Amino acid sequence: TEEAIELLREAIAKVPPQFSLSQLYQFCAELMAREKRTKEAIELLREGITNVPPGLNLFSLYQFCAELMTRENRTGEAIKLLREGITKVPPHFSGYRLVESLLYLATAAGNHELLQKMAIAGGTPVLAPEGRALAAVFLLQARGDWVGAAEEARRGRSLRPTYMALCGQEAFSWLAGK
Repeated sequence: TEEAIELLREAIAKVPPQFSLSQLYQFCAELMAREKRTKEAIELLREGITNVPPGLNLFSLYQFCAELMTRENRTGEAIKLLREGITKVPPHFSGYRLVESLLYLATAAGNHELLQKMAIAGGTPVLAPEGRALAAVFLLQARGDWVGAAEEARRGRSLRPTYMALCGQEAFSWLAGK
């Protein structure tokens, strides 16, 4: 494994971003994490975040870095990183996935203040209406208002009918509310 990590590090130093550089960063970080070198993997992913343009799979580096931080009980840092990511990765480059990750993590951490900010004002100018709706759904679920959550998810789906995160939360809320 060490040889693979070293080879990947060499490739990272030589490969231009347009030739799957983000995948090299991610694969190398995955190997490091498997070897219990999580701190080093996080540092590598942070490096990748500065070197990979938004349109070349940058969102995946933010997501994996936040996941590793969460595994290390660094949830606050992970939330901060994801908030940064949603300002740098536009929705059409999978930035919406960072929004989802942020909202799920905030919900799991019981950070209702952040959910409230995201639901009302979006918490950032780049948050799409369906992301605000998802934040509102999680808040309503946290309060035990399952019917309200299902109705909010349905309203959000009217803005983007194929948005699976809202579809799933609507179905879940209807089932939990019965």
